Amino acid sequence: MLPRTKQIIIIFVYVLIFLAIVFGVYFLFLKPAPTCSDGKLNQGEEQKDCGGPCPSCEIKTLKSIKILWVKALRTSEQNYDLVARIENPNQNYGLRSFGYKFSLYDLNNQLVAEKAGSSFILPRGERYLLELKVPLDGSLAKVVLDIDENVRWERIKDYLPPEISVFDKKYEVLKNGTVFSQASANIKNSSRFDYKNVGVAVIVFGSDGEPMAVNSASLDLLGSGQERYVSVPWFFEVLGTAANLDIESEVNMYMQLN
Repeated sequence: MLPRTKQIIIIFVYVLIFLAIVFGVYFLFLKPAPTCSDGKLNQGEEQKDCGGPCPSCEIKTLKSIKILWVKALRTSEQNYDLVARIENPNQNYGLRSFGYKFSLYDLNNQLVAEKAGSSFILPRGERYLLELKVPLDGSLAKVVLDIDENVRWERIKDYLPPEISVFDKKYEVLKNGTVFSQASANIKNSSRFDYKNVGVAVIVFGSDGEPMAVNSASLDLLGSGQERYVSVPWFFEVLGTAANLDIESEVNMYMQLN
């Protein structure tokens, strides 16, 4: 082997060793570790920066709560009951708490009353929002519901709906003293867990499919395997013929998990 060739080979070997040391130091000590915000598909992620060890990819495509319908029901000369049906289209994410506001307008499209509140909604579920005995002086032309978009979505891993059943639902006109009518049902907790602060929404629908009366009740505790009777009265005349009765239980699973 010529001395010149031997010299080139030795230099080449030293260069390779040097590069190996440089790259070794970089990958071991200087290269940034994969993160959930590096814009790269790595570390077992399902998509860039989500899934696997990172937050669920679903959180990137979360949809707002849908408002299905809103109604105002007159209960006296100066009071209205407000009811809305809302839906959460997200499969695994819900809201521990969110704010909402009913706005009431007259025939001139002037705001005449507002009623704000807060509630929750579970993943892939529908529920009612109720505000009862809202005072209003004057006429009412329309009611609008606004839901706060500044919310914090929370995931419930392996979510299953509360195991509560409602049966023996009944609506009857009594005209008995001060009570005009009454709705009742039995509510059973079939789960292995106690449920605290169980809300009950009661909606009476007329033959036209529109709500004609609403009410609510609450249970401080519905124990595992327990069945309880619930009834709610109306102290004013409910106009119309009842064709359907919907009674739903409402359990904030985010609070139950704490």
